[in-house]
Amino acid sequence: MMRLLHSILLIVIFNFTTSAQADGFLPEFSGVSLSFLESSNSNYEHDTSALRVHFNSLSWQVKGWDLHWALEPNINWYEHELSNPLYIKEDETDYLDRREKFTEGVDFILAGMEGVIIARKKLSGRGNLELSAGLGIAYLEEESERQAKGFTFTETGRIGYSLNTSMGEFFLGYTIMHVSNAGLKNPNGGYDVSGVTIKIQKTLK
Repeated sequence: MMRLLHSILLIVIFNFTTSAQADGFLPEFSGVSLSFLESSNSNYEHDTSALRVHFNSLSWQVKGWDLHWALEPNINWYEHELSNPLYIKEDETDYLDRREKFTEGVDFILAGMEGVIIARKKLSGRGNLELSAGLGIAYLEEESERQAKGFTFTETGRIGYSLNTSMGEFFLGYTIMHVSNAGLKNPNGGYDVSGVTIKIQKTLK
């Protein structure tokens, strides 16, 4: 689902840009955002608190949409707990120790950088519908029963409402994020998490 949404959004946005002329290229610091994401199923529970810094380019207009791209350094704090010890098979090395370790839970960090395309549609004088899709590379500090530590890839999609005020711009929305390493190292079960994002930004001149 995450990959399908991500692919559709990128195709739509890049089709919009075929007739666009960008007003600027270099991004400027615009603000920060906090996300609170989670995933839970019969095998594991996984909670994420994420901090992103946003560097936005100048925008251009295409068919009533305001488009720009951004660079988003990010750091993600993970709380991961294995719910089903039998997910770790008996033929795996040190399976008893791993079962105990991951059912007790592990905390670790993912740090990375994403390139993002952002599309906005004005809904009112100060309010906008905002969609975004990002691809990035990151480093996973610790392994779990699902995912190897080390370099990995991230895909992130957001949808929400942004409101311009005299103090800056406020965004409230929903984020979905996928993390995996494309099979470069096992295990590679990946993480699919989703939740609420709050963004505050104001370009500093």
